[in-house]
Amino acid sequence: MEDTLFSIVNTYALCAWLLILIFPHADFLQPVVRIGGIMILALAYTVVIPMGFSADSGADFSSLAGLRAGFSSDWALLAGWIHYLAFDLFVGLWIHEQSRQIALPRIFRWLCLLCTFMAGPFGLVLFYLFRFIKLRTAS
Repeated sequence: MEDTLFSIVNTYALCAWLLILIFPHADFLQPVVRIGGIMILALAYTVVIPMGFSADSGADFSSLAGLRAGFSSDWALLAGWIHYLAFDLFVGLWIHEQSRQIALPRIFRWLCLLCTFMAGPFGLVLFYLFRFIKLRTAS
């Protein structure tokens, strides 16, 4: 069951990312990705998270060993993965919107989105760097 859900949420998130890249100016993009993508992933997380952690798991968020124990079940690991998918997609959509507002060239927007998709926070750092340069050179 966990493997099936893992495949479904991965495919679902990938489709949302592709919508951002393929239809960047479409009127339907933001509501579809926000509600049909991010919110569905957030709901999936909300359903999966209670299945992932039990009182006897030894979960402890104050040490790496405790964190490892907390994520030792497949359900907990899946919940963590869905968390990443939802938040990275949220940040990706935000980067897309901000990039359009400042007229960041498409190649830089795509690079930021690709990096956010593959390595979340790195893509955000890259966007802030490009944004800083764009706004400095525009003034």
